Amino acid sequence: MAARRVGIQHSRRTIVVGEHSRFLARKTGIPDALFWYRVADANGVADAAVRGDQVASQLTAEERAGVNRRVSHFVAQKLSQPRAPAAPLKDSAATPPAPAPAATAPAAATPPPVPATPSTRRDTAEVARIKEIQTLLGRLGFDPGPADGSIGEKTRNAIRSYQKELNLPVDGEPSDDLLQHLRKIIGAG
Repeated sequence: MAARRVGIQHSRRTIVVGEHSRFLARKTGIPDALFWYRVADANGVADAAVRGDQVASQLTAEERAGVNRRVSHFVAQKLSQPRAPAAPLKDSAATPPAPAPAATAPAAATPPPVPATPSTRRDTAEVARIKEIQTLLGRLGFDPGPADGSIGEKTRNAIRSYQKELNLPVDGEPSDDLLQHLRKIIGAG
């Protein structure tokens, strides 16, 4: 009985969301409907990404890129506005400290892993950072080319376009600051 009730509630919600999607498209136009779905998705609203993708399929790649840039601006403006400080979640003085982990016997004689050299770790981390930057830029409608972890002219141009669009210092470099900014815009950081 409870499962049936949940199924009915989910169906009703799906119908309402579908009707809302059609209403938004009629009332404000398909690009504006996509804009609000992308904003909702950035704020963690369930099903917003799926609904946004359904609406996005009705637009050209250029129109989708324009909407993604509008969303980037909108989210960036909201991030730059001062916020009230968050209240603490719980009183740390009232919470007893966690018990210390019990000592364990050493494992069987297995050879320790060979540590990576500092340059290998740096190179691997750099490739991962560039790949993530390329992926996030692509999601926002700035075409960095393939997310392959190599910094080419297309990636640098996408970074410059993003920086210029959001009034950031323009240098075209895949820095940690750029990655943090992209994560905030996307809602992943």
